[in-house]
Amino acid sequence: MVQYAVVCYLDGDLAKFAEGLRSQLAPQQSHLRAHITLLPPRLIPPDNESGNGGAGKALRSAGLQLAPLRISLDQVESFLPLHPTVYLRVHHGARHLRSIYETLNTGDLAAADPWPYLPHLTLATLPDAGQARAALAQAQQHWQRYEGERELTLIEMTLVREDTPEHWTDLETILWGA
Repeated sequence: MVQYAVVCYLDGDLAKFAEGLRSQLAPQQSHLRAHITLLPPRLIPPDNESGNGGAGKALRSAGLQLAPLRISLDQVESFLPLHPTVYLRVHHGARHLRSIYETLNTGDLAAADPWPYLPHLTLATLPDAGQARAALAQAQQHWQRYEGERELTLIEMTLVREDTPEHWTDLETILWGA
């Protein structure tokens, strides 16, 4: 069994901001593209990942029912004390993203996630709570000074597979409503 996830990659100034900040807060994660996670990592048998059956089919079917979604990001937060992750919370569009999560988390893609789904853009995952608190303060300062767009439109989702820790491979991208 291999870990898979479903993400919406971001582009533009907001993605550049998030990726630049990630490279400062957690340089070992600087290779990761800015994204909103629709389905957190989960174990799926490799023969279910794509093709006419399994996860790929489920995603294509769901993608037909989805329309582009405008979201906004409002503040920097962390998952402390549960997890040393610093993120930007999705404000506008969060309810719709939770609905997409519930739709996707069925059938071949179903998993019992360890935490409730919270739409967000991860900025960095740190080794411990102390580093996460320091990164949270730094990220809040950067976000306060950021003058770019804080809204974006999601138009597609990508099924990804973790090949080695922290290294993910794109398997299939599904355009919403196509």
